[in-house]
Amino acid sequence: MFRVGLGLCLVVLIFIISWHLLSGEAVPPLPTLPTRLDVELRDEPTVYSFTVGGRQVMVKLERGPNADDNGPVDITVVVEGQQQATLRSYYNYDLWSDIAPASYHWAWWDDDLQRDLVITQNARWGKGQIVVLSQDGQVMF
Repeated sequence: MFRVGLGLCLVVLIFIISWHLLSGEAVPPLPTLPTRLDVELRDEPTVYSFTVGGRQVMVKLERGPNADDNGPVDITVVVEGQQQATLRSYYNYDLWSDIAPASYHWAWWDDDLQRDLVITQNARWGKGQIVVLSQDGQVMF
């Protein structure tokens, strides 16, 4: 009985995967672990580029005035050339601290198969989050 149930589960799994492949829809990728968004220690803003649901998304990190190896940073999200959201965070690149201002990871927030971009400010500054949805390019806080 166990073998029949296991065989039935495998048949259903193979059917679902082949249906996704033959219908042209991609099998959704796995969620990712958080990746650091580091600010570069220079006068110009640090820019990260992403593609979310076919839309160009830029994440700009701009240090505050007189910031050295630690200080405030503004995290600005720009979708298709339009500024959508700004988070204030903090970074500390001292020898023993090494705190990045933010991190990003991919997750599913809307009901499509494409991943959504989630940007999270560091936990020492607050619990702010910006989510860029792949379905319509909307930004959620």
